[in-house]
Amino acid sequence: LRKFFNYFAETYPSDPEVHQAYMYYRAEEIQPLFSEERYRQLTSRMAKNVEMVEDVIAKGIRDGIFKAVNPRAVASIVWSLVLGILRWEENRKYGGGRDQLKPTIEAAVSLLVDGLRVCSTEPERLGQETKEKP
Repeated sequence: LRKFFNYFAETYPSDPEVHQAYMYYRAEEIQPLFSEERYRQLTSRMAKNVEMVEDVIAKGIRDGIFKAVNPRAVASIVWSLVLGILRWEENRKYGGGRDQLKPTIEAAVSLLVDGLRVCSTEPERLGQETKEKP
């Protein structure tokens, strides 16, 4: 999951058209803006992203790492989380704020993985160091 989040965050700006479609996706508004072939490519790419995450979740369940959850539903949640973070960070930067994409993604992945784990003896770090207990 961490690889998916990081890969997407690092590569999504490489195709501005795709970036805009992902960020503001509403099928009824986006479809008329693209050729039929380009729209098919975009929707195929989005579906593939969800399927990749679904496969990771399903493997984690099979391997006893993750709780028994609906992998498709969790993949949809993950995809929504990614898009929400990207949109939030774009708005923050537009308003003159600092780029917090990487630490925000790291915190989201940590929270997500901790929530999915069957038994977590030590939670993931939330993108920052924590103080040792005395």
